[in-house]
Amino acid sequence: MLGRRINAKIATIRTPVICVLFVLATLIFAQLAFAGPAPATAQHQADYCPIPSNQVIQNGRTLQPCPRPPQERGRSWYIQPLSNFYFMQNFSQIGNLPSNDIAWRYAFATARSEHLLSDDALWRPWLADHGIRWSLSYKAEVLGNPSGGNRQGMDYASEEALQINIDWNKLAGIPDFWTHMLVVNRAGRNLMADNFGDSRLSLQEVYGAGGNVLAHLVWLYGESLLFSKKLGIDYGRLPVALEVAHSPIYCQFTTTCSSPNALKREQAFTVWPKSNWGIAGRIRPAKDNILTFGAFASNAKYGGPSGWNWADNGNTGVLLPVEDMWQPYIGPHALVGHYKIGYAIDTTRYAPLGSFAGNPQARGKVRDTVWFLADQMIYRTGQNDLSGVVLFGGYVHNTGSRSVYRSQAFGGIDAGGIVPGRPFDRPGLVFAHYDFSQNLQQEAQTLQALHLPTGNLPLMGENVFELKYGAAIVRGVRFQPEYQYIVHPAASKRLGNASVFGFMTTMIL
Repeated sequence: MLGRRINAKIATIRTPVICVLFVLATLIFAQLAFAGPAPATAQHQADYCPIPSNQVIQNGRTLQPCPRPPQERGRSWYIQPLSNFYFMQNFSQIGNLPSNDIAWRYAFATARSEHLLSDDALWRPWLADHGIRWSLSYKAEVLGNPSGGNRQGMDYASEEALQINIDWNKLAGIPDFWTHMLVVNRAGRNLMADNFGDSRLSLQEVYGAGGNVLAHLVWLYGESLLFSKKLGIDYGRLPVALEVAHSPIYCQFTTTCSSPNALKREQAFTVWPKSNWGIAGRIRPAKDNILTFGAFASNAKYGGPSGWNWADNGNTGVLLPVEDMWQPYIGPHALVGHYKIGYAIDTTRYAPLGSFAGNPQARGKVRDTVWFLADQMIYRTGQNDLSGVVLFGGYVHNTGSRSVYRSQAFGGIDAGGIVPGRPFDRPGLVFAHYDFSQNLQQEAQTLQALHLPTGNLPLMGENVFELKYGAAIVRGVRFQPEYQYIVHPAASKRLGNASVFGFMTTMIL
């Protein structure tokens, strides 16, 4: 009796305690974030340079003239900050793309990461001179739902990631050849599974698929440039989303990183931290166009819990994706856009979902996907391709009878450098609508009509809103408060709409 009274008392005060904690965290964040910009450094000047002015002015003080980004050949080894640091891309001089040299790989010319320690610490310059670049990061997420769900509460998840990239031309004199390795350690709980009973959609970025092991392999692959840099290929253990249907913009949000969720739920469409054997190529048919194509194993084991089990047992087919991207730079301020259309077919023979799986004549069909993705900068605040106000959105459609998600539509805005005096902060908003398999919805509706429990079957679509403010607190550290609102969580009305509060902290050593 006493135990039940204590539990009831805790349940009564849980929601206000969560709200108070979130308000306190937001106040602390506001004090840190808006106390004024950090002192300018040479790196800041390189990463933030308003266009078309040729000088940086901060706190009324004129700094050095804006340097131009280096016109490097081959892949840039600048490791990116935050959750998208694995998208290592080249700097491109604004409005001055090369012709058809594939060394200038899509996607975004992003700012160099800053480390919590000095950029010269831990032998970084010496290792870089010998072709070895590395990054060690830590990320923590706390989310809680004071309303909605089967119950209310908070969950924590964390990730430590080590990335090592080797330029074999510098290390051993092998031109146009690089290797990439990334391992992670993950821990924590899934808020949607714990408090909503739904494992289809995760509101967190780093939870899941870590294998509960010390070093889970995300990827290990080689990269080569062939035919005078006209063809680029990646080969080894790598995720599909490293090659197609991704954007660093998506990983500025926790609910969309790093590809649309309707793609991530497909067996063969691997996304960090899952990978399979694969090979991908890319060519540049025109100055502002890149065509990417590949072949990846369809294997639901993904190398086992650790990612290091590379035996081929478990392969059921091959995923064959192709994506074409147009990358224009518009107007005198070089407002960059990326417009992509893609298609993928998984040769694995899938049975229909739901009660239709019992029909033998309906078994054994392939599954395919088509996607349309776009982002367009509409206002520039700095020199790299993420410095500005960017509108983005997309649509994904799957084989509805054999895919949990039949379709997804999403759109949002990410505004880098828009807050006065805060050139590295990124407020943003994104909305996503999910439609589920017609087979699963029909089965749920049949059970409901018979007054039987529907379990976790989807009855309708689900909508997710996310509002965030990513703040650069000090060098190498970012803090991002989050508010999310879920309409029809778990794709039903029985749980009620839910508000979710939380924050994410990222540190680059």
